[in-house]
Amino acid sequence: MINYIGTGNLNQINSVKKSLPTQPEQNTVTDGQFTSALNNAQSPTKAMNTAESTRADRIAAIKTQVAEGSYKPDMEKVSASLLQFLVKEN
Repeated sequence: MINYIGTGNLNQINSVKKSLPTQPEQNTVTDGQFTSALNNAQSPTKAMNTAESTRADRIAAIKTQVAEGSYKPDMEKVSASLLQFLVKEN
């Protein structure tokens, strides 16, 4: 048995529910939008992998030059970096 307290009967409540206008959901995402968002989320990962690959290639080339004895660092860049390091220490 269902106890109902209120004015009117249960049929009135059901008729109100049926008469309420339904609005379409505004925050629905289509499959295409989801796929696009997923691809965009993966783009930074791809960019990071590319940057890591480029850095690894650069390091390998420098290691080869050092091993061959042909590595010639830019002395101005080395000295500027060393001065910045020394200034931070003091």
